[in-house]
Amino acid sequence: MKSNLLADENPNDSRSPRLSKIFGVLSSTRRLTEVVPLGPPARTASALDNSFLTVGIRPRHQSTRKLSFREAFGLLGPPMAAMVLGVDPNAAANYLMNTSELDDGQFWLIPDEWSTLQTFSVMGLALVLLFYVYILMMMLVWRSQRNAMENKFNSFLLHWRAAAKALTGIHGKYRKYWNFCLKIHDLVMLTLLLSDLLEAGTPVKIAFSALVEILIDSLFDFSATVLYPLTVLYYCWNNFHYDRAVYFINLETLSIGSFERRARMYANPAEIALVRSSFDSLRILDSTDFVLRIAMNLAFSYRCKRIVEVLIEMKTDNTLKRKLSLLHPPARAAVVVFTHKAIVHHKSRVLRIPTPLTYYEWTHPVDVSMAVSMLARAGTLETLQLINRQLTELPGELRGCRNLNFISLINCATEKFPPWLKDFHKLQYLQVEGRVGSQNLDDLAPDLFSDMPELRYLQLGVHENMTRLPPLDGAPKLRSIIFSRLYNLVEFPPLTHQTRLGRIELTAIKTLPYLPDLQPVTALRHLIVFQGARLCCNGFLGTCDLTNPYCTNATCLEDGSKEASPATLAAFKDFSYSVCQPYSGLSQVPTAETIQMCDGVPYRQCHVPGLEPNTTAVGMCYNHRMQVLACNPGPEKIRARRRQIQEGVGAPCNSSVEAWLGCSSAAT
Repeated sequence: MKSNLLADENPNDSRSPRLSKIFGVLSSTRRLTEVVPLGPPARTASALDNSFLTVGIRPRHQSTRKLSFREAFGLLGPPMAAMVLGVDPNAAANYLMNTSELDDGQFWLIPDEWSTLQTFSVMGLALVLLFYVYILMMMLVWRSQRNAMENKFNSFLLHWRAAAKALTGIHGKYRKYWNFCLKIHDLVMLTLLLSDLLEAGTPVKIAFSALVEILIDSLFDFSATVLYPLTVLYYCWNNFHYDRAVYFINLETLSIGSFERRARMYANPAEIALVRSSFDSLRILDSTDFVLRIAMNLAFSYRCKRIVEVLIEMKTDNTLKRKLSLLHPPARAAVVVFTHKAIVHHKSRVLRIPTPLTYYEWTHPVDVSMAVSMLARAGTLETLQLINRQLTELPGELRGCRNLNFISLINCATEKFPPWLKDFHKLQYLQVEGRVGSQNLDDLAPDLFSDMPELRYLQLGVHENMTRLPPLDGAPKLRSIIFSRLYNLVEFPPLTHQTRLGRIELTAIKTLPYLPDLQPVTALRHLIVFQGARLCCNGFLGTCDLTNPYCTNATCLEDGSKEASPATLAAFKDFSYSVCQPYSGLSQVPTAETIQMCDGVPYRQCHVPGLEPNTTAVGMCYNHRMQVLACNPGPEKIRARRRQIQEGVGAPCNSSVEAWLGCSSAAT
């Protein structure tokens, strides 16, 4: 479901106007000012040698319009944006993609903890920014007189200046050799960048733009440091579509704890992966990225300095034999072949499998074990995301994928984790939703989370055989813990080291007798206990009430040390609206009967047995929790669909099927 893309300030719109304004300024073709050769037509060599920067100036009687900061510093946007990405990437992504209101600003799940690499990255980009400012001052201020910075450089570099001028000066004897070295630097740097982009699975359009930048290497620095980041940001902005109107309707109509209230769950996973991979391509994530980004920005700033000097002081250049230029065509040809093979190989591995609509498709899903094994053989897989497929065990080839950071298995009937899963030290996201009617996961290994320092998101659901969870001491950066339908869970691990935990969500954890002390969890923003648990009435919160429906066949908590601490009681009081609220509803688990009555037609009206004998309840054919299409008796989902039809958002309605929901032929 895609929303219309508008250009106003509507907060529910999927396209932010901020970025379009930025592109409008940067793409403006109106000439504001121009740097031209000024002063006498010729100058002596001695005069040139007496100045570190040789520039002219317009006569004072000629008036020139002063440039505004925005006009003058327009091209400084990319390094400034890169600095923001280094300081707060999550906020930058939310701002550009207009997702600040989705999932409490954690829609993209981008790690934002400060690190030593980030410190050096910001320092390096700040140095680049200062160089740009220096060049701008050359253009606008320092045209006729030696400036303070020039004098400083002259005093420190007096002994080395002659050699440097001969190599890098505009009239230097060996300047062409220096230019050739810069060309080699350009070719090597962007070839490494292109390889990195292809390895990360960057979209084909952006990868080919990087290829073109290599082939037109005379524009390399400008393309790599200015045009490429803007291209990536525009591509992300233009290719991410999320129906915010539907999401906000779900927030208003569905109960707290409902699966559909999580924005990320119902976003297009391919678009999320595309934006994340493209966005990460602009960030400095390791030492290689640091060298590439800083080197390319410095190269571009140096080239800008040379262009300014050449425009101001045009002279004839020394010639250089062209034999060295013969090295470029073979290098370009090699890059073309490498890029073509990488993209063809990527496209050949893409799997297209339709979503299950019938009972047979639901009970006989496509087994993707061989496909996952094939994709993992190279050892470069970083994201594994499967929905409604069969993957009972993780293939052994995954063990070599040391950079795997995202695992999402929804309705895949995964039955066990291998012992080597604990070796994925870079894992950030782990979601495993079992399939109804399958064996699903048992108790996890005690040391599974012993060394996962980057884990931020943990979601487990529909694992009837799971009774306890392993310690979480090795995952101190956890931000979200979401457990659903772990019907026999009786033990919850301590949260001693999870000081940044912001969300604890428990749905239908019926047998859980207690929660650990929440005092260490100082950043808690959401505490949800939906559809009940024994801890709501067994004395954990102070009073034992076995008549409560949540405590059927339960006993009062006997171990006093397990009772809620003052900090835990305070948290339950603060979130009283979302914990232990009464719930009475029909089962939404798909069965053969509820699947067959829909016959693959979404939003069809259907009927299921009611709570009372000889009664029926109205339902709607719906993919609950991304499962097979089945008759769902949830009245909230019916209200949500009615709202969508009334407001003209979401999937277009079918008047022949959804007339009972208010869909007319005009709405269709």
